[in-house]
Amino acid sequence: MNRRDGLRDPEQISAPFMGRTQELTEIATFLRCDQSVSIVGPPRSGKTALLWHLMRSTTWPGLGLDGDNLFVYQDCEALGAITPTVIFGRFLRGMAKALAERSLPMEAMLETASAQPTRLAFEAAVRKLNQRRLRVVLILDAFDQLSGNPHLDVSFYNVLRSIAGRYQLVFLTASVRPLIELTYASQREDIVSSPFFNIFASCFLESQTLKKVLTT
Repeated sequence: MNRRDGLRDPEQISAPFMGRTQELTEIATFLRCDQSVSIVGPPRSGKTALLWHLMRSTTWPGLGLDGDNLFVYQDCEALGAITPTVIFGRFLRGMAKALAERSLPMEAMLETASAQPTRLAFEAAVRKLNQRRLRVVLILDAFDQLSGNPHLDVSFYNVLRSIAGRYQLVFLTASVRPLIELTYASQREDIVSSPFFNIFASCFLESQTLKKVLTT
C-alpha cells in the first residue's frame, strides 16, 4: 500500500465486506452502460470500503462485471496540491499498477509516459488499453480533495471529459458532498461551467450507524 502515491491494493485488504448490495448493483449497472458514477456519503459511511470491494475480482461475477474493466484506484488525498502534470503521472502509474495486479502484459509506453507525464501521454495510454479491449475505470476516492486543488482549472476537467467521451473510460468518484456542491464551493465560475461535472450519475450512501438505527 502506498498512500503517498494514492495507490492501494484492494486484494490485500482482508476485512470482510457486508451489505450495500443495492448500491453495488446500481453502480455496476451504471458501469456496464459506460456511465460515470459519483458516490456521495458522510464521513465513515463506508465509501472507501465499497470501492475496495468493487475492485476485487471475486466480486465481479455477481455484479455482471468482467475482466474487461481495468480498475485504476487513486486516493485524492495525495492529489490536493499538485500540478496537472503530476496528476497525469499518478494516473499513468495507477494504470501500470492495475495491469501488474491483474498479471496482465505491461504496456511499454506506460513506463516512459510515467517518467514524462503529459495529457497526451495519458490519452495515449487509455487508447492503448482500449485497443486491448480494456475499459479504464478511473476511481477517484476522496474527490473533495482533488476538486479543491488550486492548481487545476477548467481545462483540466475538460480534458478528462473529452477523453471519457472519445474512449472507453469512466470515472467513479467518492466524496462527502455532491459534485455540484464541490464545484460551487470552489467559487470559480470557469470550473462550474465545465461539462465534466455533468456526466455523472449519483449514488448516495447513508452512514452505516444511521442505517443500523433505522432498521432496528
